[in-house]
Amino acid sequence: MVDITWSWLNSITKKAKKQPLQMSDVKPTKVDLDTKRQATAFAAEYNKNPTKPILKHFLRVNRKNITGMCIGIPLITLSSALAPLCIRQFQSKLSPMNLFDCEDSVSASFDVMTKKTIIEGLQWIFSELYPYWIILGLGQILRSIADSICSINCVQLGVKISSALLDTLFNKMMLLSETTKNINAQGSLANILFSDTMKIQFFTKVFYCLFTVPLDLIVAIVYLACYIDPVALIGCWDIYLLPNYWYMWWNSSEIIEQNGHIERYQKPKDIRNIKCRQSNQIIQH
Repeated sequence: MVDITWSWLNSITKKAKKQPLQMSDVKPTKVDLDTKRQATAFAAEYNKNPTKPILKHFLRVNRKNITGMCIGIPLITLSSALAPLCIRQFQSKLSPMNLFDCEDSVSASFDVMTKKTIIEGLQWIFSELYPYWIILGLGQILRSIADSICSINCVQLGVKISSALLDTLFNKMMLLSETTKNINAQGSLANILFSDTMKIQFFTKVFYCLFTVPLDLIVAIVYLACYIDPVALIGCWDIYLLPNYWYMWWNSSEIIEQNGHIERYQKPKDIRNIKCRQSNQIIQH
C-alpha cells in the first residue's frame, strides 16, 4: 500500500541516505561567553566591594552589553514616536475638501466645485503623503533593528550572569566536604541551579523593557499635551511622584513593623521587671 500523504518524501529520503556524513560537532564557545572568563571577571569585581548587590557587579563587568542596550533603547522610543506624528499628518491631509477643485469668485464664495477622479485622487494622495509613508516605514525598520539589538544584548547578559554564577558556585562546592556536597546536590543546590537560573534568564531577557516602557509613556504624555490638552503634563508629575510615594510607604511600613517587634519584645521584659520589683518588696516586708 502506497502512502499517498508522505510518498513525495521517498525521493528526498533516498537522496539523503546516499549523501556523505558531515561534521556536526558543536563549535567552541564564543570568547565573550566563556564560563571561566566570566566567573573570573565577576570574582575580581566582587572582591573589590563585597557589600554591593550582585547585579551591580555584573553590570560593571558587562559594560559592552549595557552600552548596546543604551544605544537601542532611545531608537525604540524614537520609532514609537514617529507613528502618531505620521498618522496626525494623514488626518490633516486626508480631508474631504482636498479631493475637490474649487474656483474662488470675487465674493469669496465657491462658484464652481469639481470632483477629482479616482486616478487624480490617488495621485494627489501619493504625492502628498509619500514622505510620511517613507518615514513610517523607516521607523518600523528602525524599531525592529533596535529591538533586536536590545534583545541580543539582554540574552547575552543573561547567559553571562548565569554561567558566571554557576561556575562560581561549582568552585565553592569543590571546597566542601563530601557529605555536604551530596546533601546540596540532592536538595537546595538543585533548586538553586534550576529555579534561580530561570529567574535570572527571564529577568535579563526583558531588562530593556524596564526603560522603554516609561520612556514610551513619557512620549505619549508629551504628545497628548502638545496636540490635545496641556493638562496631560500632569501625568509626568505623577510618574515622578508615584515611585517616591511607594518608596516612602514601603520604608514607613518597615519602620512600623520594626517598632512593633521592639514593643512586643519590651512588654514582656517590662512585665518581668515589675514582677521582680513586687517580689523584692514582699521579701523586704
